[in-house]
Amino acid sequence: MTSPTAPDLRTALAIGLADALAFVAGGWLGWQAGRAVGLDFVHLEGWGTEAFVALLPILAGIGLGRWLARAVVRRLLLRAGGAARG
Repeated sequence: MTSPTAPDLRTALAIGLADALAFVAGGWLGWQAGRAVGLDFVHLEGWGTEAFVALLPILAGIGLGRWLARAVVRRLLLRAGGAARG
């Protein structure tokens, strides 16, 4: 088994960092969107229907954030690969 080369490691690091940042930012934006419509998951007590409904915007924000981050990273990697092949 060979060790990863420097570009492969940089690519993996970029993808991981983009995923992590998008996960946090998307979750925060989803929470803020939920709060804007009266669904504040963080300040609810207990696990009832209201808590699960209030969690939905956060989960949607996380999913959309990761999807967007991966699309941007994919586009940047394709652009860098095309420029390198030239």
